[in-house]
Amino acid sequence: MALVLFVGVNHHWQTTIFACALLGRETEEDYKWCMEKFLACMNNVKPGGILTDQCPSIEKGIKYVLGADTVHRYCAWHILHKLPGKFGGQDDKVALTYLVKATVYGARSQSEFEQSWRTLMVEIGYDDAPWFKSIFRQRRKWVPVYLNDRFWAGMNTTQRVESMNSFFDNYLRSKSTLSEFVVNFESGLSRIWQREHYLDHKDKSTKPVLISDLELEKQFCRVYTNEIFYRFQHEIRQALNLTCVFRVQPNDNTKVYEVQDISGNSFAVQYKVDLKEVFCICKKFEASGILCSHSIMVLKHEKQLVVNDKYILDRWRKDRFRFDLIPAGCPDGSTVEINR
Repeated sequence: MALVLFVGVNHHWQTTIFACALLGRETEEDYKWCMEKFLACMNNVKPGGILTDQCPSIEKGIKYVLGADTVHRYCAWHILHKLPGKFGGQDDKVALTYLVKATVYGARSQSEFEQSWRTLMVEIGYDDAPWFKSIFRQRRKWVPVYLNDRFWAGMNTTQRVESMNSFFDNYLRSKSTLSEFVVNFESGLSRIWQREHYLDHKDKSTKPVLISDLELEKQFCRVYTNEIFYRFQHEIRQALNLTCVFRVQPNDNTKVYEVQDISGNSFAVQYKVDLKEVFCICKKFEASGILCSHSIMVLKHEKQLVVNDKYILDRWRKDRFRFDLIPAGCPDGSTVEINR
């Protein structure tokens, strides 16, 4: 039987499980049933996005049950992993693969990607290759620049699912009975929940070391879990290597800055004066919920000491209440928390 895992990211940036299912087959009808049951478990609240590999049966199940309310994204790694095989007998497969990946991940706008892709395909002689034309037609389902305006908790591949599959290899056996599977699976879940619960307590008793005098850093340190704060702190470090130049002011309420890194890459950042909000072309905040170094640089330049509530996501906070459960197989009776 196939084990289907619905995984996501908890408030410690760890992989967590929302639901699972055992399927006797992997047909379109099976995945429709699977998605319907998943939706029922989530009180009929559809996810904003779902990330899978390119499986037609899964795709049809998602489309039938979740519909247009849920953005279905393909795993970019699975697509780009096929590149060497698509270059046939070419001697420079590694260099060609690098060029394609640089085009995919380096684009800062949709028009930039499309122009760069077409130019590259002509240069390397694959502009008429069926597979390359096919993945270009599907670009809105896997190329980051088309998807980063939606929250993905930093995910663009199915790596978290694969790592969770590896984790459960320590608990599950292919020839186990159904009753053995339930007991062993719950043991694995208990381990995941205990780890999350441990970090909840650790965050209450430890405090990260600050690296600046920015009130902004202190603000995020007070409210976010340590792991999420460290990711924000990394962006502060990155901001030290940036330069910020006022470029244009379209109107009295909007300023546009050009932020440049040490490699010469430029990022346009808009600053709304009345709302005290920033919008960076990299869309890191929209996709991961963590302010980018470019935005931090502009906020610092504008002498904005703290950010408004828009940039403090509830899902990353360490003081938000979640339902506590006592899972089966948890010998010490400790409570654990499931974060949807």
